[in-house]
Amino acid sequence: MASEATTFPAPQSDLRILLLGGGGREHALAYKLAQSPRVAKIFVVPGNGGTEMMGGKVENVKIPWGGKHGYLDVVTFAVTEQVDLAVPGPEQPLVDGVESLFKKGESWHLQRMGLDLMKRWYLCLWTQSRCRSP
Repeated sequence: MASEATTFPAPQSDLRILLLGGGGREHALAYKLAQSPRVAKIFVVPGNGGTEMMGGKVENVKIPWGGKHGYLDVVTFAVTEQVDLAVPGPEQPLVDGVESLFKKGESWHLQRMGLDLMKRWYLCLWTQSRCRSP
């Protein structure tokens, strides 16, 4: 049940965000991102108890990732759900090369589904406090 603290503004756009991670940093990121009226949906993979309780725009998604699992299931989910922005909370996904998988996923998705080539995914590099287009 959402409390007054987790009642977020109605979305004014269809921006869909995938947030990788399950710790306190990801909870804080999800909370602040959900406060933006520009954000329609935030998928937190795998999320935590705090993000699970947020409800509304924020949804935990239980997909195994990293280590022996890799990131292909996460990229497939992002393609299927038409995610616009991928935000790695911890540094490890970047070290593991998740950025290149998202780039490949975008190409595969555009070829398979024939989507508008103007649509872009942006991988936000929080550790460097900047965003760049792939």
